[in-house]
Amino acid sequence: MVRAQKQRFATGDSLPGYEQPALFPVEVFAETLTRMKFEVFFRAEMPRVIHYLMLTGACFEEASDAAQTAFAAMWPRWDQIKAPKAYVRVAARNAYLRTTVGEYSATRPVPIPEWFDQEEQLPQLCAAEFSEQESAVVALIAALPTMQRLVMAWTFDGFSPAEIADVLGVDTGTVRQNLFKARKKLKQQLIENGGGS
Repeated sequence: MVRAQKQRFATGDSLPGYEQPALFPVEVFAETLTRMKFEVFFRAEMPRVIHYLMLTGACFEEASDAAQTAFAAMWPRWDQIKAPKAYVRVAARNAYLRTTVGEYSATRPVPIPEWFDQEEQLPQLCAAEFSEQESAVVALIAALPTMQRLVMAWTFDGFSPAEIADVLGVDTGTVRQNLFKARKKLKQQLIENGGGS
C-alpha cells in the first residue's frame, strides 16, 4: 500500500493538500503564439512597407494607410501565408492603387513631409535612411517607368531578382533588364543633378 501511494504521488496524481493547477489550453497557447509572431512581423515590417510604397510613388499618408490596410487584411490568413514579406508588399501596393485610381501618375513627386520626424515615426529605420540624399533618390525613382520603379523598390527591400520575378509574375531576365535600366537612368540623373560621380 505504501508503495502504491508513493507511486501515485510520484506521478503527480494527487498530493495531500495540493491542488493541481489547470493546464493552459493548447489552443489558447497556439493562438497567443501566432498573435505574437504576427506582432513581431508587423513591428519589423510596417516601416519597411511604408518605405517601399513611398519608393513606388505613394506619399507618406497614402503609404501608411495602404500598409495598415494590407496588415489588417493579412491577419485572418496569417497561418496560410508562405512568404509574408512579399505578400504584405503586394497587398499594400494593391491597396494603394485601389485608393488612388485616377490619381496615380508615374511622374508624381514623392516628397517626405517636412513635419515628418523619421526617428519618432519610424523608430526601426535609422535616420540615415530618410536623409536629404534619399529624399532626392526617392523623387528620382518616382519618375521612373512603373516596372523599373517596382523593381527598384523591391530591390531596396532586399529581394533578389528571382524573388521579384516570382512576385511580379515575370521572368528573371525582365527583372534584371529593368533593374539595369533603372540604375543606369538613376546614375545619369544623379550626375546631371551634381550628386553622383
